[in-house]
Amino acid sequence: MKIEIAQTHLFRTAHALQEACANRLADMAVQMAPRLSPEELEAAKALATESLRLIQALFEANDREFELNIDVNMTVEYLNGLADA
Repeated sequence: MKIEIAQTHLFRTAHALQEACANRLADMAVQMAPRLSPEELEAAKALATESLRLIQALFEANDREFELNIDVNMTVEYLNGLADA
């Protein structure tokens, strides 16, 4: 799918779409929306990756260093807990 968006509206449109995605995930959390299809899940993963790249670019454009640290053990435990549920 190719979406044509005027440069002046690019960030506002992206923000609106991101909010819609967040609302869908919130609805899923309380079982008010169906689970993501495999295609939607792949798209959500790509969105998350690109969001991190956008954040990094925003920092770098303002001469700031961006660093992301995660606690791998805590993350693995959390994901294992979800798998057991």
